[in-house]
Amino acid sequence: MHSLTSGQRAYLTTNLQNKVFTPNQAAEYAKRQWNIDVDVGSIEAYMKGEPDPLAPQSTYAEAQQFPETVISSALAKDLDVVGNDLTLVKHQYELESGSRIDILCKDKEDNWVVVEVKKSATRDVINQLLSYMAELKEQHPEDDVKGIVMSNSYDADLDRKIRLLKGSGIELRYYKLKVLPSSEDEVMKA
Repeated sequence: MHSLTSGQRAYLTTNLQNKVFTPNQAAEYAKRQWNIDVDVGSIEAYMKGEPDPLAPQSTYAEAQQFPETVISSALAKDLDVVGNDLTLVKHQYELESGSRIDILCKDKEDNWVVVEVKKSATRDVINQLLSYMAELKEQHPEDDVKGIVMSNSYDADLDRKIRLLKGSGIELRYYKLKVLPSSEDEVMKA
């Protein structure tokens, strides 16, 4: 899936993981919607956690190697991976209770979007996300508040429960870490 933007890749990945698309349907969708040819073998490899055979090889890292704040920081810098038309309000936004929202955004309709990042999300994250959303709603009663759980791994129980909450403004999305090799000079410029 080497020729897609991060937002397009996130869209296809979420729909593949939620079994909305098969790899063939994802390739057809990319061609029809974005006029991008995506190799079905690349999609299948990506879904198995293998490197894309058509992309330049890089180092893949396991999410468990990084603190969630590092992961959320990377996602906050590339919000297309999280969702379309999001604007960053603050990374690590502290609520009045002292709890911290990983990523706080606004969407194109000016709704608040609370993003909770987990290396491995379980059903407990729903309660955490709802608490953050409720507190933010109390602070901004006139505004709508939505929530996104960003997880590195699939949990069938969590997926089932979030599907039951359809219409609540809560979504489950997935990310995959990719660490690219860099020279010391590139790191110094960043």
